Amino acid sequence: MANPNLLNQSNLTAKVTIGTLSNASLVSQNLVVAASSTLVTIRNLTMSTANSNLYFTTSNANVNIAIFDSSAGTTKFVQFDYNIPVKSTGYFASVTAPIYLEEGDALQANATFNLTVDYTCSYEVRS
Repeated sequence: MANPNLLNQSNLTAKVTIGTLSNASLVSQNLVVAASSTLVTIRNLTMSTANSNLYFTTSNANVNIAIFDSSAGTTKFVQFDYNIPVKSTGYFASVTAPIYLEEGDALQANATFNLTVDYTCSYEVRS
């Protein structure tokens, strides 16, 4: 699916994934992976320094967001060392600035070592 034809897609499914980046160091977590014969459109990606227990971290967090391109076998940064202040939220993708993933590609992220960052990612899967 190197060049997907968006007009011939038969299914469009809206999805959301939530989670926590923690103790990630330099290892990235896959937030969303495009399955075989699909195209994923990232519509919204937010990251917050509050964890799921509603406690805020006591210091700023830095996050890295990258795309793994399966056809090239490389990873490229979308945001690098982006600072999210205490009790704040960072916005990385929106309806007006979507991120597309072809089959096998992955949206990845990691956070500052020993800090927790919650994320919410809304996306569409076309197949």
